[in-house]
Amino acid sequence: ADLTTTSAPKGTVFYISLNQKNPNLAKPEVRQAFKYLVDYDALSSTILKGIGEIHQTFLPKGVLGELDENPFKLDVDKAKELLSKAGLADGFSVTMDVRNTQPVTGM
Repeated sequence: ADLTTTSAPKGTVFYISLNQKNPNLAKPEVRQAFKYLVDYDALSSTILKGIGEIHQTFLPKGVLGELDENPFKLDVDKAKELLSKAGLADGFSVTMDVRNTQPVTGM
């Protein structure tokens, strides 16, 4: 009866790192397109529900200088437009390495 719980944000950040030595990934439009290929609403309401929240700026929430803005949403047409602008209208292949633990694998 004397126990209480409290919750506080944790400084974990999940991100997609793109190696710019790859000529396709070096193009700013391609990096921007990746941001429009994530279904943030779905992640928030499923895999991250109760354990995290969407925060689309680099510095974690609560860190001095962080921005509380989420300008990106799933928009495949916008991503295709950006890829076309980068000269990759037909897309491209890339191998991505990921950690094999949850929630990373699910994302």
